[in-house]
Amino acid sequence: MIQIIAAIFAILISVVVFFKKPRKFPPGPPAIPFFGSVFFVPHLPGLIATAATWFINRYHSKIVGLYLGRFPIVAIYDFEVAKEIFSRDDLTGRPDNVLYRFRTNGKNQGLMFADGNSWKSHRRFSLKTLRDFGFGKSSLESVLIEEADRMGEFFLSQKDEPFLVQTLFNLVILNVLWTIVAGKRYELSDPKAQGIVRLITESVQVENLRFLFNMPWVRYLFPQASGWNTQKKIIGDLRDLVGGLVDEHKSNFDTSDMRDFMDVYLREMDGRTEFNEEALIVTAMDLFAAGSETTATTLSWAVLYMILYPDVQAKVYKEISEVLGDREPTLEDRSSLPYTDACIMEIQRLGSIAPMAVPHRALKDVEVKGYRIPKDTLVFSVLYHILRDPDYWPDPNAFKPERFLTPDGSQVIKEERFIPFGVGKRYCLGESLAKAELFIILTRLLQKFSFHSAPGHPVPSDQPVFGFIYAPKPFHAVTKARQ
Repeated sequence: MIQIIAAIFAILISVVVFFKKPRKFPPGPPAIPFFGSVFFVPHLPGLIATAATWFINRYHSKIVGLYLGRFPIVAIYDFEVAKEIFSRDDLTGRPDNVLYRFRTNGKNQGLMFADGNSWKSHRRFSLKTLRDFGFGKSSLESVLIEEADRMGEFFLSQKDEPFLVQTLFNLVILNVLWTIVAGKRYELSDPKAQGIVRLITESVQVENLRFLFNMPWVRYLFPQASGWNTQKKIIGDLRDLVGGLVDEHKSNFDTSDMRDFMDVYLREMDGRTEFNEEALIVTAMDLFAAGSETTATTLSWAVLYMILYPDVQAKVYKEISEVLGDREPTLEDRSSLPYTDACIMEIQRLGSIAPMAVPHRALKDVEVKGYRIPKDTLVFSVLYHILRDPDYWPDPNAFKPERFLTPDGSQVIKEERFIPFGVGKRYCLGESLAKAELFIILTRLLQKFSFHSAPGHPVPSDQPVFGFIYAPKPFHAVTKARQ
């Protein structure tokens, strides 16, 4: 009996020691074994982002430390700190958890969740290859115009009837990536394409995966309720889909004719061990998931804000009409459409689709502003707060495109703190493509259509659905063709 009591006591002591905060750890709520800090923080959706003011006021710091389950977390709410810390190689690691390991077959590969030399070589290769096949190039414009006009055909087919804005733009954006990466595109009405959109959307929805991230052992007890079975199926289906595309490319591969990203990758596999078929599948999955969902969600926010602020929509159209008339927009037109460009920036600022970006992992102990961040701690740059920080952005929750313009409205101001694509060594590699997509597609659609709330449906809400990506709550809209 004494031995049992002693063993229990030893276990309890070990657990308490394990959860004791490290020396010089940033201030934050206390933690208890297994549950972390959950009982000591406000119960808000998207807690770390939306409770920013609570954390900052309570702990008098824009660097906050807490525990999610058994994992130490540091949340960075300050732009200058984020810029400094994420420029270090020591903070380029990615989380190591069961879901990410399953997604990458337990290997350090791909773009989104890899780190070290594998990530560096794949990032360099991807940036160069994607740029060669259209990133930031004028050759991309025709693809974007075509996809925007196909969306316009859908609007015309609705004949002023309401339509649901939820995954409305996903296939449009996916087609752009699909063209560059795999040389394919799908019709908006294609059932297979809709299935692909559903797969990719579900793969980045993590609202129900908190237990898997914080207490991974629950997958053994509650494989269905924890979301483990669902995620395994989604990832497996997505892997099979991309694997099929790779097989197609292998079957008609010609070294003298590089058609797309996959062809160039297959050529790169010759003599480079870190470049292999399995890594190609994971890399393509990362490109499709991160590149399509984020931009498509931003376009949904754009429709929402155009509906909520009709005066802004009218001003954008006036500028487009005066500068472009009926001709197609080009990327060179951006400097001639400052109000339109500023409006897109304000949509990105308030939409904040990547509220905490992808978490970084400390590869070794790191010191920042007198605090110590131990090795393997997850570190978040809370973009949701940085883009709304009242210490920098006046009236931060108001939709004001003018904040990005010079006083006379003739030029866009380059705000250093405007970082919707992240900051540091792991900023989003698709930034130039996303900017091109947003500018060309939104300009083209507003040139031809106006957006309105749908009669008989609630007015859209600017309160987001909280998850890995912040999206508007599903809403209905109608379009009217411009005369």
